[in-house]
Amino acid sequence: MDRAVIEWWQANNVFERSLEQTADGPPWVFYEGPPTANGTPGTHHIEARVFKDLFPRYRTMRGFSVPRRAGWDCHGLPVELAVEKELGLGGKPDIEKMGVAEFNARCRTSVLRHVDEFVQLSSRTTSRPRTAPAWCTRRRPSARTTSPSAARTGCHW
Repeated sequence: MDRAVIEWWQANNVFERSLEQTADGPPWVFYEGPPTANGTPGTHHIEARVFKDLFPRYRTMRGFSVPRRAGWDCHGLPVELAVEKELGLGGKPDIEKMGVAEFNARCRTSVLRHVDEFVQLSSRTTSRPRTAPAWCTRRRPSARTTSPSAARTGCHW
């Protein structure tokens, strides 16, 4: 049943129309902490997505203008630990032996690996925030990546 409802919402642009109807309303901004998309979504992501949808949806229903824009956490220890594990590295000495630049490049490649699963999770559990262009917590225009996930989301660095 949920897929039929989702298809109806998409076919009738229900989410987009709700944003259009309140575009002139007083603004209400909700800054969410984004997920790191280098791992697959888990149960804790479902709970977070529901809460991150509930309050903006309520405010939209009250006439506020609440634009939604998805984002991705693209840096930090979770990314580094996942790449270390994936490459079978045992810490800083192994990273230095491999080369810090190469390790960092692998980290940048990994951060958007599971974007599609997160987008699907959001569309099945909540409203659909705009996923392109997404905002990312790490940008460095001088060294742009062109991975398929980066191209889909607009996250380039």
